[in-house]
Amino acid sequence: AYDFGYMHWAARVQEHVQGKSVLDVGCGPGLHGLGYLTAGAKSYVGLDPIIKLDKDRVKNLKQKSAKMPFGWTPAQLNALIGPFTVSPEAVGDLPEEGVFDIAVMHNVTEHLHQIESVFADIAKRLKPGGELLYLHHNYYAWNGHHCAPKNVAAVDLSDPGQRELIDWGHVSFDPPQEHYIARGLNRIRLDEIIALTEKYFDIEIAEERPSKPKTGLGRLTDEIRQAHPHLDDRDFETQNLFCIARVKPEAQS
Repeated sequence: AYDFGYMHWAARVQEHVQGKSVLDVGCGPGLHGLGYLTAGAKSYVGLDPIIKLDKDRVKNLKQKSAKMPFGWTPAQLNALIGPFTVSPEAVGDLPEEGVFDIAVMHNVTEHLHQIESVFADIAKRLKPGGELLYLHHNYYAWNGHHCAPKNVAAVDLSDPGQRELIDWGHVSFDPPQEHYIARGLNRIRLDEIIALTEKYFDIEIAEERPSKPKTGLGRLTDEIRQAHPHLDDRDFETQNLFCIARVKPEAQS
């Protein structure tokens, strides 16, 4: 898991997961869970409706490569590690309520088309005073489309697919139904996800992290601003939103 880059994020949030029961929503193959346990989490449950328990194919985050064999399937990890469970379920499918200390979502919120129902279901699965922690990739950032190019160095103007998306072209792009942006991204704005979080949780930290030159900072022009007057520089130049929030008692009833 370290070699594949799945320890870095857990190390960054160690103080929030240490000694706690962790619910990981949109966990993929669950390898961040190994990081949380190494960081001191008491137990780990990862949920992802599209995960294949018997498939040994994961992203190598260090190499930023396509999916490749890891060595163990999620089902094998479930059998090997006592406080580790990965399941192809949605949060609302969990019969238990009020059992987790913290729910985490790492670059998941931007993919949830039914995001409000997911937040509501998470609130009910947390213990009183439980926390939600997420890192949200802002769609309106330079590379918020999650497609190529993901950084400035990868720009290829000979690629017609890239030409539609680069330099905030994705903001006005009307994707066909089968396109990844239509299928996989909800295009929620920063203020919208903050307001949604506040409906179910009391926000303790909402840190808007700016883009870097390699991810488009400095490429914003007045022409782009004028093409999208409903957005401001904050929308264009915020790469991620890091949020920690505590569940409201009324959201658990």
